[in-house]
Amino acid sequence: MDEWQKDAMRHIDAGDSMVITAPTSSGKTVIAQYCGINYKTLFIVPNNVLALQVAGGFHNAELGEFLADDSISYFSFEKKNVVVGTPETMEMVINQYDLFDYFQYVVMDEIHDLNGENGRFMERILKLVRCPVIILSATLQNAGQLRSYLEEVIVGGPVYHIDYNRRFIVLQKYLFDGGQLTKMHPIACLAPDNLTQDVMASGNFEMTAYDTYVLGMRIH
Repeated sequence: MDEWQKDAMRHIDAGDSMVITAPTSSGKTVIAQYCGINYKTLFIVPNNVLALQVAGGFHNAELGEFLADDSISYFSFEKKNVVVGTPETMEMVINQYDLFDYFQYVVMDEIHDLNGENGRFMERILKLVRCPVIILSATLQNAGQLRSYLEEVIVGGPVYHIDYNRRFIVLQKYLFDGGQLTKMHPIACLAPDNLTQDVMASGNFEMTAYDTYVLGMRIH
């Protein structure tokens, strides 16, 4: 475990609510799995594809999962340690099966979807269940604003923010243009102001081995 993951797990054991911002492939899912191992966990994702992926991960770990996505027209709910579902379907399940006090944690992924069509369902779920919440995002830019909203409107208490800006796997950037994929060097993404802010040392600027080679050849 990285130190930020250990910190998140300590908060979970203390019953704290959190907003976790970290890049894709940095290890956010481990936090949700820790919840699923130790607590009755509701895992909310924005669409059916992600629901199947997340439920499959919990299933492979033999954590006892139940999947409730939008493709299910009829089912009999089973009380499992981990329940994975989409916002609209899970709001119905919570009300229909009286699950307001069943869960010990709610994990909500892709929180930027709060401004989309699922937003109203996500907000109502957060108000329906009476337990701490963990918010996960790889793209959230206004974590402080969301944290204040959760503290004042949803949780009614402190919400901790854990921010991690490194990823385990560095991703190669591409530009899709005219039906073709072309490798795009990350320096091409920088604005002139970025060059004076030492972004390379901040942890937010990462290059693949190919990018490093290209940069070295250009400098040469």
